[in-house]
Amino acid sequence: MTEIAPAELSRRLQRDDEDVLVLDIRHSEEFEDWHIPGSVNVDVYDRLVDDPESATGPLADLPDHDEIVTVCTEGVVSQTATDVLL
Repeated sequence: MTEIAPAELSRRLQRDDEDVLVLDIRHSEEFEDWHIPGSVNVDVYDRLVDDPESATGPLADLPDHDEIVTVCTEGVVSQTATDVLL
């Protein structure tokens, strides 16, 4: 697991030559207000805060990708999502 800077993620998404899935774990309302184009929203933020293991089921339904980049507002809960995915 590695961190990726926003500028690097943007560059990679613009190249569109890598199989990267951007997973936004914020609440659906926040995702609807603004999100990274092409990202997928799985609203598991509260589960990840309260009981990370309870997010395993919803996160298991993700499509296969070489790499999944998790994002949230501050990057803290997305780190928990990454840990659950591993």
